[in-house]
Amino acid sequence: DQGLIYVGAAIEAGMYINLNSDGFRVGADLGLFDAEYVNDSGITYYALCLAGTDVAYGTYVGNGTSQSIALAWQPDWVIVKRHPSSTSTHLKGKDMAAADSVSLDGGIVTNGITAFTVAGFDIGNQSQVNLDLATHSYIALRELAGQVEMITWTGDGSQDRLITTINPPLFVFACAGQVT
Repeated sequence: DQGLIYVGAAIEAGMYINLNSDGFRVGADLGLFDAEYVNDSGITYYALCLAGTDVAYGTYVGNGTSQSIALAWQPDWVIVKRHPSSTSTHLKGKDMAAADSVSLDGGIVTNGITAFTVAGFDIGNQSQVNLDLATHSYIALRELAGQVEMITWTGDGSQDRLITTINPPLFVFACAGQVT
């Protein structure tokens, strides 16, 4: 399972990701390395690195078709989670293809989080982000200069690999995306 891996300042040193002053290291876990989670060869990985940010969060009820979620500003990243499911978390970053989002269970999904608008974001009919009558929660993030970064890298199978960020992150969400 190549699910969500996350590390924050309040969490003990990550088993797969360790934060440092240059960014973060993948596979730097003092012998507990399992490359499939953070640096498997040929897999594209995505990481959302937070040093500080504007944040909006809330819930919406799915309608099974498509809908717009209103915010006071245009987000750069959105994370959506359906409740009470533990396997339906999606992430979309501003640099991703128009209709694509990433399932944090691994893989690119179309028709999930489909677009960012000037005042919110759109979701399609994908059941993990818009199941009819199900409650979904979201976290929307707007970049503050150098405080939020979406990083991608293609795994090379090595251990203790440095992934450089603009500022030292306080929190990192990372997941496998696709085989390249």
